[in-house]
Amino acid sequence: MYCGDYDDTTPTINSRRGGNPAPVDIDYYVALYPYVKNMNVFLSPGRRSEYSSIGGSGDDCVDGFNTTNQCIGYGWNWGITSGAGSGLTYARSANGEPGYDPLWRTNVGKNFSQIEQTASMFAAGNTGDSPRFTICVNYVMQYYSNTKSSLFFNGKHNMAFLDGHAKSVAWTIGTMSITGSDVIALPAAKSDAYKYCDQPDSVDTRVGMTCRAYADLLYSVCVFDLSEGAVRVRAAPQLPNYWSIALYSANSDNFFVRNDRQAAGKPVDLWLVPSSGAPAQDRVPAGAEVVVSPSKTGFLLMRVLASDYQADQMMLEAARRTLRCEAARGP
Repeated sequence: MYCGDYDDTTPTINSRRGGNPAPVDIDYYVALYPYVKNMNVFLSPGRRSEYSSIGGSGDDCVDGFNTTNQCIGYGWNWGITSGAGSGLTYARSANGEPGYDPLWRTNVGKNFSQIEQTASMFAAGNTGDSPRFTICVNYVMQYYSNTKSSLFFNGKHNMAFLDGHAKSVAWTIGTMSITGSDVIALPAAKSDAYKYCDQPDSVDTRVGMTCRAYADLLYSVCVFDLSEGAVRVRAAPQLPNYWSIALYSANSDNFFVRNDRQAAGKPVDLWLVPSSGAPAQDRVPAGAEVVVSPSKTGFLLMRVLASDYQADQMMLEAARRTLRCEAARGP
């Protein structure tokens, strides 16, 4: 009904930037609420009671609109990851792009004409994400432990599709960090992972590959903290196919990307500093590229294409092990 009233276009997601006095984010459920008039529709009995304690921040589910004292239980399809742009919203608008606003982080909704098969595309599903409620694989279970028991309903997540039908889908869970501490969850069958995709075989310009190929990626993560000085990031994947390293600020905005084409066979060597500047004792090593982070904390996401993991396992895992995120030490 919502899409019919808005020229077959899915909701645009707006979340507040720092300094924005607006009382609420405009998430998908805020846009859909007038059509259901019952917040309980957006809650799930599978989600644990954590309204005021997610991530230790005390207010991750408190948004000024949801007054149930329970976290929203269903996340929206932003794409396989939040930066992919291949879900029901485009990737978050950056400065200078259409939809950018200095007070709002905006993910513009999509018209049905951009979606290849509405009957086989996820719209929403069970989530443990907050404060923006998504089913992105790196966010959907981010506050839960890396065990199968963490998955909802014995690993059978309830998924709603864009054409209106719903069914349970088998999910799996693991970690994507070189430290083994960052939880990732995704559909157990690769064919179900493709259901994130608006156009599975079209190239997503944000990531330089098709959405179908994006479902074949391996992930590694580093979490960084610049409060004590710079962090040095190094990697030398030396792979024949796609890989990328992307940096995200504390509010999940992407501020740097380097991929295999840009690297042109050279190793990655980054000297990451906060926007306030690195301490004087931190000296940039020869050959390192200085990258300024808009926040003192954030994370790095390394993606490696694995079209045939079983055949290429040794090469792929060796490439992932080259990733290093270390407190900087000058020469």
